[in-house]
Amino acid sequence: MRWMLYSGITAVFVLGGVAGGLLGVTAERDRMKKLERSGPGPMGELMGRRLEKELDLNPGQARRVRQIYATARPRVQQLDRERRQKLRAIMDEIHPQILEALTPEQKEQFLNLQKKLMQRLRLTDPESGEPPPPDDRSRRRQGRAQDPEKAAL
Repeated sequence: MRWMLYSGITAVFVLGGVAGGLLGVTAERDRMKKLERSGPGPMGELMGRRLEKELDLNPGQARRVRQIYATARPRVQQLDRERRQKLRAIMDEIHPQILEALTPEQKEQFLNLQKKLMQRLRLTDPESGEPPPPDDRSRRRQGRAQDPEKAAL
């Protein structure tokens, strides 16, 4: 009888630990996805703030680190655009092969799933379904950063 009580208590603690771990992993994954969706600029700013805090940088060092990240931002954005183009090309190449193996119902489901995936990966525009203009995202971000009213929001 006692062993059932101890087993029950142990099970509650184990399940609580597993649930807490899963919740933490999910929250971190969501945070990283949000950062990835916001593009390379905010990621660099986040890293700059983290270095400033973790390394206890003085104001001059923090300013220099921010400048370094700002200088690297165009290269990171270019790399991001190239990665998206290559990924899009690979996906365009394999989709017809996958479609050949599917039933008509599966093809419809597959096409819907791919549409959602392409939007999530920012390989297509959500409204038009077309690939976004190459510099569209960076122009919008620069416009927000230069407009003081929008920057305050």
